[in-house]
Amino acid sequence: MGSKIEINDTLKISKGRGFPEGLTLEGHVREPQASKAFLSMEFNFRNPDERLYHRPPTRVFLVEEMPDGKWLYWGNAEIISQTIDNSRTSGRYKIPKIY
Repeated sequence: MGSKIEINDTLKISKGRGFPEGLTLEGHVREPQASKAFLSMEFNFRNPDERLYHRPPTRVFLVEEMPDGKWLYWGNAEIISQTIDNSRTSGRYKIPKIY
């Protein structure tokens, strides 16, 4: 019998679920250095389903889920805290690396 909890190495979130609002592909292409302002900042996230993310010092990949369903890999994230409750996962993360 399997578990409902998935172990994940990818934090895939949309802007509505906790991806930083000010971090955009257009802005990053125009001025890549400006994206460094997001490094080491802490953000909240929430995802449906029960997921267990790797904890520091292990990184997880930071992926923005685009409105058209595509994935945009941004870099790495470190999960600071997480809670699994009522078939949802929420927590805090920081960004140590942007590609």
